[in-house]
Amino acid sequence: MEAGTYCQKCVLNEYYDNISFNNDGICNFCESYESVSHSVTLQNDEILHGIKNNSDTYDLLIAYSGGKDSTYILYQLVEKYNLNVLAFTYDNHFLSETAMENIHNVSEKLKFDHFFFKYDFNFTKSVLSKSIRLTKENKLESFFKTFGILCYPCFMLLSIAAFNLAHAYRIKYIVGGWSLGQLPNLSKFSDEKTVGFLNEKAVFHHFIHPLLNELKLKEFPSQIKMYSNQEKQDISIIPYFLFEQYSERKVFELIKNKLGWKQPRDTDGCSTNCLLNSYGNQLFMDIFHYNRYAEQLSRQIREGTMTREEALNAIENIGSSFIINSIRKTLGQ
Repeated sequence: MEAGTYCQKCVLNEYYDNISFNNDGICNFCESYESVSHSVTLQNDEILHGIKNNSDTYDLLIAYSGGKDSTYILYQLVEKYNLNVLAFTYDNHFLSETAMENIHNVSEKLKFDHFFFKYDFNFTKSVLSKSIRLTKENKLESFFKTFGILCYPCFMLLSIAAFNLAHAYRIKYIVGGWSLGQLPNLSKFSDEKTVGFLNEKAVFHHFIHPLLNELKLKEFPSQIKMYSNQEKQDISIIPYFLFEQYSERKVFELIKNKLGWKQPRDTDGCSTNCLLNSYGNQLFMDIFHYNRYAEQLSRQIREGTMTREEALNAIENIGSSFIINSIRKTLGQ
């Protein structure tokens, strides 16, 4: 970790917004954290059981990255809940080769319908490069701080693809793999009908539209034009870990033992599928001076699902300098 003052219990440092430290070096966020559980996990998973429609149509859609969490969730949806899953992989042109191998192997073993989707490389590059510029110009700062400088535009592009597919196949539910530490950041998109679910209209208006509007691109792919102009319907995104307490150790154990999932060696300590993450994290540190994942990892430390040592190991593994420099050049930075 870089020089500076860090909380002695979590991994937030002195540059995190509104942070302060007591005489023991404990930050105000840890100090005010109560001993009772802050977990948003729902006790009843009947909603997932009830999604099964017993017809030839798909029960739900899931964006499958090949990473640890989406692999674990796919296994549970198919094996535990016996759901008819349609999975798609959003290829941002920077996926790890090992992640691609995991996607292929898991698809073969679990036998679900799956396909790849990607936008034109020059368009994707333009979106990523202009997002970096927006961050440096202090535009949409709260969004980039919350979701990451390069993760935010990727999530936006993935979300548009997911909603388009859900509309096309008349699927009402999209499943996401956000962990306990990430879920609080999604509250602004919450569905009024079901606590914890994300509403399509809210996601579009409060997440997708702001970045699309600021990018001011001359040309958009037809898929984005189509989605921007169509009427938003009653599609809900379900964070899977609303129904199961998140445990990274359990996730790794299951997917390695049951599915032969392999840990990529070319990603950083906070990603198990995307090469872009390393450069995105470095940009975040350079601009905001704390680690992009520090907030969510600190929540997991307080909740007891991760140790401080595990969190430190994750954020100190910054990834390959060769890959970081290669991506920087590719994006023209």
